[in-house]
Amino acid sequence: MDSKELSFNRIFDENYSFLYSCAMVIAHGDPYLINDIPDVLQNVFLLLWKHFDLLSLHPNLTGWLVKATENAMKNLHRYYNVRRRNHAMSIHSRQEQSSLENELSSRYARLTQLQAQQDERLEWIRGKIGEENLRLLIRYNDLHVDSGQLASELGISNEALRARVSRLLRKLKRLLPALLPVLLTDVLLRFPL
Repeated sequence: MDSKELSFNRIFDENYSFLYSCAMVIAHGDPYLINDIPDVLQNVFLLLWKHFDLLSLHPNLTGWLVKATENAMKNLHRYYNVRRRNHAMSIHSRQEQSSLENELSSRYARLTQLQAQQDERLEWIRGKIGEENLRLLIRYNDLHVDSGQLASELGISNEALRARVSRLLRKLKRLLPALLPVLLTDVLLRFPL
């Protein structure tokens, strides 16, 4: 071994355990930091070896080693804090996304259920008044269709159309008591008290 290696080994042997104790104090019991102390000290001594010719002349080499260890530990602490914060944000983001997906899934299921109920009601009404009459009522109540235009499409007069719609509405009114429980259930499901 040459004199440089002997000097470096002597400095290493004299300071390693002291620097390890300093690093333990800086770690404040953080298991991640404690686990990485040997790597931090290795990097500090590699830095010393890289600049040994200059640092061997330093008036307080132990003070420099302590400061280098402290800076390396603080940088590692910042790194772990950023990772923990990002991990926590990632978990929160995944929980939020999962919550939104569950809510959307629930809403879709509810809309599917409401659509099925509406389809059932339309089928029930269609069975009572007939398909053609149901289409007539729907078209008659369409804001974009003029009653005169609808009457001419059907080949009847405007008065005959109004009389036919009036008869269908009276028939629906008679059917309303049977339909009312379904409608009330639908309203209560949509707007719970």
